[in-house]
Amino acid sequence: MCIVRRTLPGRSRAAPARRAGAGVCASIAILLLALGCAPPAPVASSARADDRPPAARQPADAPAAPAVDAPAPPIVDAAPAHDRAPLAGIDVSHFQGAVDWSRVAADGVHFAFVKASGGLDVVDPTFAAHWPALRRAGVVRGAYHFFYPNDDAAVQARHFLDQLGPLEDDDLPPALDVEITKDVDGAMLRAGVLRWLEMVEAATGRRPILYTSPHFADAHLDDPRFADYPLWLADYNDAVAVPAAWQRAGHSWTFLQHQEDGQIDGVEKSVDLDRFAGDRAALDAFIRASRVGPGGGARRAARARAARGQLDQAGAVPEDRPG
Repeated sequence: MCIVRRTLPGRSRAAPARRAGAGVCASIAILLLALGCAPPAPVASSARADDRPPAARQPADAPAAPAVDAPAPPIVDAAPAHDRAPLAGIDVSHFQGAVDWSRVAADGVHFAFVKASGGLDVVDPTFAAHWPALRRAGVVRGAYHFFYPNDDAAVQARHFLDQLGPLEDDDLPPALDVEITKDVDGAMLRAGVLRWLEMVEAATGRRPILYTSPHFADAHLDDPRFADYPLWLADYNDAVAVPAAWQRAGHSWTFLQHQEDGQIDGVEKSVDLDRFAGDRAALDAFIRASRVGPGGGARRAARARAARGQLDQAGAVPEDRPG
């Protein structure tokens, strides 16, 4: 049978073709019925890719969709950065202005050193407020004294202890800041530093911390006796230089002052940023290990007596008031 197909103006050929095909199929069905035959069952045709909604269209090589009940990958809840070693800390004096220690703690600071005193009679005016506020905020606290080598070391030690008062079990050991010479010769400077350390250790039952810089330590504190004390090192370089005395003893820094112009929420002005060489459990262990009992042990006491002898041989230390 010849089927004539016409295309109407303005219309596509697809629609008439479908109608013509439908008519042929109907004629065949009528002829089969007339001959006593059942027409064939219609065969469902699959939809073309173009006829599917956009969301259902996939390229031929697309990977198979995952099973609906496939388990989701586990979520790893990483610890906050400030809870990982090394611990973050700061050190402050009256130069930092107002400090809100609750905000400081919330900003990830775990410990802080605050200046208590300096020389023979300098008292930091903010220490009395900082010291109890640190404890209320849950920040581990430590106090330091700024050492003047031209002032009597024993008087400086007693002056610091008067400001400090009794330490709590979870306080950091006292710290001595040694960074100027005041034109005092090396032997007198070293003897004075050792005298201060020994007296404060005997009074508090804690082994003090010694703060200094690599250059100053190598120039003025290159003595194996200082390596017995934990080092709080001021070094703002990427490659930290541990002073020779500590290197020879196989020690490194315990605290590192790594930046002098940091910004911490709750501190009015820029502030020194510090690190402890470990996590919070290590810091707690360090505090426990700093307890040495009265006198600080026979070996350090003997060295302190030798230091006093050096101090006496050097003559009386001038008692100029600190600048």
